[in-house]
Amino acid sequence: MLTRVKCEDAEVPATDLRSRRSKRSGQLGRFSVDSESIQMLYIELSVATIFTFILQRPIVEFDTPRFPIPITGLLSAADHFFHNPLARMATDNDRSIRFYHYNVSPYARKIVWYLTLRGLPWAEVKQPIIMPRPDLQALGVAYRRIPVMAIGKDVYCDTRIILSKLEKLFPDGKIGATSPDAWAIQKLLEIWHVEGPLFSRAAGSMPLSSFSDPKFSKDREQMTGRPWNMEAMEKFRPDALAYVRSAFSFLEKLLADGRQWIVSTSQPSLADIDGEH
Repeated sequence: MLTRVKCEDAEVPATDLRSRRSKRSGQLGRFSVDSESIQMLYIELSVATIFTFILQRPIVEFDTPRFPIPITGLLSAADHFFHNPLARMATDNDRSIRFYHYNVSPYARKIVWYLTLRGLPWAEVKQPIIMPRPDLQALGVAYRRIPVMAIGKDVYCDTRIILSKLEKLFPDGKIGATSPDAWAIQKLLEIWHVEGPLFSRAAGSMPLSSFSDPKFSKDREQMTGRPWNMEAMEKFRPDALAYVRSAFSFLEKLLADGRQWIVSTSQPSLADIDGEH
């Protein structure tokens, strides 16, 4: 099913098997015409054709090319394609949506709100809150963050690229900004909660009992590369609460003129999802 890893700005380099096939085919006149030569050439061209098909298809996309893509991921993807009948049955026109997430992820909720507002049919594949996640490993995906979305044979990581692809693949009724002013507000809200400190401050405002599970703490330490110091988190909590209050104050002022939706649309838009998130 997964046959090639593609990032937003770069692709994993792969040997151009088509050119190799072309060059070898052009040398047929130099071969002695015996059954063994013909058989070996047939095998070589068959293997080249199969792997050309596999490596040509853009399957896994990330928002940024910051994550290393090991060759083992490509090999496991090819193995999955050959051994999974559902993967082989999927076609290029398959638009079925499968959403890999867990309920307490705020980023996953953002996608759920979007799918609900759009009325798009989708299936969910619930994942454990900590590693390992066998369902994603079966897809050949080493990306450890949630959510992940599969549409047909394609797999998308990161909420920003998921929303972008949903808007592009299902344009009828899309809810993204349509004017420069609305787009600017939508983008600022997206950057605010994805790249800014809002998520970490919101998490820091939660009671410490929320992080009492040692397995959860160890998993997040492995993900962030930093130790979880409960004493430091407790000292940080008042500042985190103050930041969250200021965030609510900002949104209230944005809606103070009586508008129902953030960019004055007739229904919720992506800007509202970013603001609510």
